[in-house]
Amino acid sequence: MHAWNNRKTSGWRAGIPALTTIPVWGFLLWLQFSQGIEPCKLCVEQRLALLVVGLTLPAVRAAPWLQRLLLLSGLSAAVYGAGIAWSQWRLQLHPVLTDVCSVSPQNHAWLARLPHCVASLFTPQGDCALIPWTLLGQPLSLWSAVYFAMLAAGYGLLLAALSPERTDEPPVIGED
Repeated sequence: MHAWNNRKTSGWRAGIPALTTIPVWGFLLWLQFSQGIEPCKLCVEQRLALLVVGLTLPAVRAAPWLQRLLLLSGLSAAVYGAGIAWSQWRLQLHPVLTDVCSVSPQNHAWLARLPHCVASLFTPQGDCALIPWTLLGQPLSLWSAVYFAMLAAGYGLLLAALSPERTDEPPVIGED
């Protein structure tokens, strides 16, 4: 059996994608509260996907069936986040006349029950087509798509490592 497939050594690896969300959240908080960059509707959806990825951390110590379920949830959230980030990047490259980021207040009524500091993280106020921050000449939405794609690949590898080993030999029945 390969060391990667060993349950005793692969348990801690299940938490790596979730742990990477901590510095990302720190960066998002810095952008919003220090630099004054308000999230748009697509940014909020990416933040929700990031939250789901972070919530998969218990997969480190979970039972095998629950570990697979949490990793599959993380994979789904990462793929969703990558798709939203990619859509936002394309929108920023080619802004269209229709406003895909229109926000209706009734969609975010649940935010009123949260403390203001938490609600502000998930309240869309920015414009999706604007590029308020870049790194190496590329907007944050592209870097977000790359990050989520890397998370999806990591979750895929983790799920593959947890799958039972297969053999090419048929089972032997009735051997004495």
